[in-house]
Amino acid sequence: MAHLMAKTYHAFGRQVTAGDDIQTPDTDFEYSDKEGYLFAPTGTHTMYGNAPHNKEHYRTVFINYFAEQLHELDQKEKYSRIFIFMPPDIKNSVYEKLSSKIKPKVEIIEGNFVNHQLPDLLGKLTMT
Repeated sequence: MAHLMAKTYHAFGRQVTAGDDIQTPDTDFEYSDKEGYLFAPTGTHTMYGNAPHNKEHYRTVFINYFAEQLHELDQKEKYSRIFIFMPPDIKNSVYEKLSSKIKPKVEIIEGNFVNHQLPDLLGKLTMT
């Protein structure tokens, strides 16, 4: 899991398959025509740039969406264990949003492993 996207894998016995990524268009940055201008007191624009985005807002939107999607997946698949690889700075926020039915099944592995391949992730599981 990264800050705005999560990959899913499903394991049954020794078989592991990739699932759908969890991401939402609600976290896509949107730009207006007026964004990026800084104005001088005379009213003329002085430079171009990108207006800052509220990263915390987008992160909260994604965490809420992730928790909902994980709950739906668990209801459908009836998982016995759920491993979540995630950056340490969002660990507590994500865990708080998970449903009480999922929390006992969850094991969190800290780190941003979204670009790692499946064998690397499985290696992390055997080390924990």
